[in-house]
Amino acid sequence: MRKVVIGPSERLQQVGPTELVALERIRNRMVRRGVEVIDLGRFDPDLGIDPELLEYMQHALAHPDALRLVKHDLADRFRAEAARWFALRFGVKLRPGTSVLPTAGIKQAVYFLASAVVNPGDPVGIADPSYGLYRAAAVFAGGIPQKVELKSANDYLPNLARLDSTKVRPRVLFLNYPHNPTSTPPDRAFFIDLVRWARRHNVLIVHDFAYGEIYFGSEPPISLLNIPGARQVAVELHSFSFTYSLAGLQLGFAVGNPDVLGALEAALANLTSGINNFRLQVGMEAMRRYDAITRANNEEYGRRRAVVAKGLEALGWSFRKPVAGPFFWVHLPRRDDVRLARRFLTRAHVLVAPGAAFGEEGEGYLRFSVARRPETINAAFARLGRLWPQRLRQMRDTWVPSGSKG
Repeated sequence: MRKVVIGPSERLQQVGPTELVALERIRNRMVRRGVEVIDLGRFDPDLGIDPELLEYMQHALAHPDALRLVKHDLADRFRAEAARWFALRFGVKLRPGTSVLPTAGIKQAVYFLASAVVNPGDPVGIADPSYGLYRAAAVFAGGIPQKVELKSANDYLPNLARLDSTKVRPRVLFLNYPHNPTSTPPDRAFFIDLVRWARRHNVLIVHDFAYGEIYFGSEPPISLLNIPGARQVAVELHSFSFTYSLAGLQLGFAVGNPDVLGALEAALANLTSGINNFRLQVGMEAMRRYDAITRANNEEYGRRRAVVAKGLEALGWSFRKPVAGPFFWVHLPRRDDVRLARRFLTRAHVLVAPGAAFGEEGEGYLRFSVARRPETINAAFARLGRLWPQRLRQMRDTWVPSGSKG
């Protein structure tokens, strides 16, 4: 019988695996062999669920209708609760029925939002460096990814004047602040310019705010919707994964332009089965407990942030100390981030994310996260310190003296 050969689609081949995905595959093979790998590359929170919220979840899951698909009345209650939370957190009033939409997490929202508003051949602005999800969503929607460089000299904010000078401006621009991978926080002055620029050129801004509730000072990050006029040109995506340590719940919501949210809702209705009662009930309860949960989480992330900074300083590396977001963006003397990340994994059994996984502008950097306990982070840096100490000394000697930033 003739063998049927079915290869991956052209669009899937355009996306391809990133360097981080390749490293994670190596890590998985090592773990299956019994090797203990410390993962400082991903941000997969291990804080555990707030005890009172967990108790609520257990009771909610016991209800006979917990896993039934949500009905309109519960969805309306969720929209109202999200609007109430948004007003308390940002001082921005939203119309629950038209400006708030529950989603099954940010990944789903990004993918189906691209499907809902991007036509084949449309230019889609993708920040570089950035999380690979945005480019993948644009490709699968038939759009043409348009690189938007983010430079350290401009604090990893897009150069709007340069975008103005391009022959073809994007129809949609994906951004996220606090930024993955650099942890650059939102900037009010830039957001004001961004909204003006988007209104002038009729560009939709999709702002991924997944890390907006992780911060280390008294001033929390602002929402893009804090800027007057933003609701006419923007959709902002919020997640329960990192704010409440509920990554497995896969829940979030989108806010902003009603017409765009209507298109997203139509795409979700046609291509997904919806969200069950349990998830929306847990989401509403989590938002009611926001203050206590985020305060405890950020205190712990602050302790971890201090340990990572100490470890990086001991190695003599230059880095950006985050004021918001969970990542350290570490600059290397040479653009050998992929090779070095592979050696850290195979020799020291420590996984870090190479900057090249986030685009060409990320080459020459490593990303470390605060997703592990302080003692585990210390153990990881002890392993790195024992790995080729002479090589690490040479790296320190070739460094341009700048110290840590931030």
